[in-house]
Amino acid sequence: MKGFLKVNLSEKLSSTEIGLISLIIILSITFLFFALIFSYQYFLYKKIKQLKKEYNKLINANTYGSLQYLQSLSANNDQFKQILSKIISLNKFYNEQLKQLKINIITTSFVHSEFKFNQTRKFITLVQKDLQKCHKLNEVMKELYSHSTSYTQEAAQLIAEFRITYDQIKNFYAKNLMNNYQQEKIFSFINKLSNQITFANEFQLKIDHDKLTKMVNEINETNQQFYKLITSTYIYNEAFLYLKRKQQKLAENIKNNLSLLRKGEINEVLKIQTNVDHQIQLLQTSLNELQFNKVNEFILLISEKIEPAVNIFNQNDEINLIIQNSLDYLRQSYDVLFENIKNVLQIFNEIKNYFHNYNDCEIENMLDDVYRSLRKNRMHYEQLTIQSKEENCFERINFIIELKDNLNQFKSWQKSFNNCLNEIINKHAKAINLINDVYELQLTLSQFYELNDYQISNSTLTLEVINKDLKHLNKIITLITNNYALNHTIANNMVEHIKDDVKSLYNAHLMDKTLQMYAKNLIFFANKYRYEDETISNAIDESEEFYNQNNFAKAIDTLLDVLEYIKLSAQQNKIKFN
Repeated sequence: MKGFLKVNLSEKLSSTEIGLISLIIILSITFLFFALIFSYQYFLYKKIKQLKKEYNKLINANTYGSLQYLQSLSANNDQFKQILSKIISLNKFYNEQLKQLKINIITTSFVHSEFKFNQTRKFITLVQKDLQKCHKLNEVMKELYSHSTSYTQEAAQLIAEFRITYDQIKNFYAKNLMNNYQQEKIFSFINKLSNQITFANEFQLKIDHDKLTKMVNEINETNQQFYKLITSTYIYNEAFLYLKRKQQKLAENIKNNLSLLRKGEINEVLKIQTNVDHQIQLLQTSLNELQFNKVNEFILLISEKIEPAVNIFNQNDEINLIIQNSLDYLRQSYDVLFENIKNVLQIFNEIKNYFHNYNDCEIENMLDDVYRSLRKNRMHYEQLTIQSKEENCFERINFIIELKDNLNQFKSWQKSFNNCLNEIINKHAKAINLINDVYELQLTLSQFYELNDYQISNSTLTLEVINKDLKHLNKIITLITNNYALNHTIANNMVEHIKDDVKSLYNAHLMDKTLQMYAKNLIFFANKYRYEDETISNAIDESEEFYNQNNFAKAIDTLLDVLEYIKLSAQQNKIKFN
């Protein structure tokens, strides 16, 4: 009995499961069906939206409703009236097509909203064909309108460019030439061009092709002639002004510098001036009459005449500039060389005063000869300087020869001084270096001795070393001043030993600075735990005493000994040990 119940129960559960599975399958199929429907519906919606977008573009592009410009053109031209009639007819047909296209798009949207997929697809295909037809009509309209208006537009643009060119030339004339050139010939060109452009504009509006073409050619020719007249006048006027400046410069040179020229040059320059003044007057007359052939001839003639006269004065100016530069160079060179001799004599006298019984008569005589000769040479230079300011009181060639001789003598004595200086360096360089070393070591040891900042931990040892080295330096001075030749080797060896001591003192000072920094930081750290243990407090006090005595190494060792106490105390009192 129990076995029978068990079998029936298992069969009943199996039926329930089958029912649930069937229900799930039905629901899934239903959901998938509706999902496909809505997905396809959305796809069609996007297509309709794109069609509406294309339609709106066509509506916005349809700018040929009024056709006002073509109507204005056709007012005076029968040919344009026929073209305008065709365009209006085509535009009317185009607008009717757009209206039908709009109706089809609205119908498509309505059918789509009722989920009629087959009809929606058919209407979409129909609308696409209508759109293509409207696009083609739009392009035809554009092309027809463009061909109808391009000629008149290009003609208007050409006339506008003529007007701009005319205005530019006229403005250039008003700005650069009008004050000096108001000839009837120029004004006739201005009036003629203005009238021709006005006529061309009228022919363009009437679309009179033959008259417009003829007038455009006339404007082009007149424009070129007017441009050539104005540019030629401007160029020749600039050349005339340039020659006038040359004439004025020549007159100034004759007035101020004529006495500097030789007699033959004076006669030539005066003759040229008379000729140039006459030719300038003729040039100005021809230019006022706009006779450019004569103007060109006079410009070439005056240029050939005036250049030689200007060059004579330019050469004279160049010579004067060379003379002045040479005098300035000599003055600066004398100043520098005398200063150098003064410094060398001072150094040599210091050597003589420092080292007893250490004279060098040969070098003294060389320096004395150079100094006396240079003084004599400089006196001659000063006479030349005075002479150069009295322009009428010297013959230029002779003056330049004297100046050159003075410069050569200066270079010779400058070379002698350099030889003397090299001799001093070769013979006395070691003595000079030894003196410098002694002075520098005395200064350095004095700084170690006097400044507290340079005292190191073992101050007693430091003072002993400093005192010992200072005594040795005094001994070195005594040795070399009494007899440098005999004692210079011993003195150099002693100087090297003192240099080693100074290096050691400096290194010890650097080490102390490092130890001082570590000791200071360690005391600061330990002070945080001063009241945790009496041993720590006593160690800090002892370390501070060593620190104040500049015994930084001992100060560090004292605190390192109690570091374990600090750590243990921190753990017991739950203080962070860092």
